[in-house]
Amino acid sequence: MERLQILLRPEQAARLRDAARAKGVPVTELVRDAIDQAIPYPRAPERLAALEEFKALPKVSPAPTPEELEAILDERTDKFLPPPSG
Repeated sequence: MERLQILLRPEQAARLRDAARAKGVPVTELVRDAIDQAIPYPRAPERLAALEEFKALPKVSPAPTPEELEAILDERTDKFLPPPSG
């Protein structure tokens, strides 16, 4: 973080403190959020487009548990190994 000192009109400072108190967040967090909204990152549209593409991807099933993986490997390995001699 970089420290920055700004001067506000008294009514601006009061509004800022009131809003921070109402939201239960520090004044600094409100200031940073306001800056991000007023001056978006240069690549914000690209990032939002990428996020929308990601959200549109098909949902995948959850990964198998370790036990399920072991059973799958055992099943596949049995097909290629010779039967035990004995």
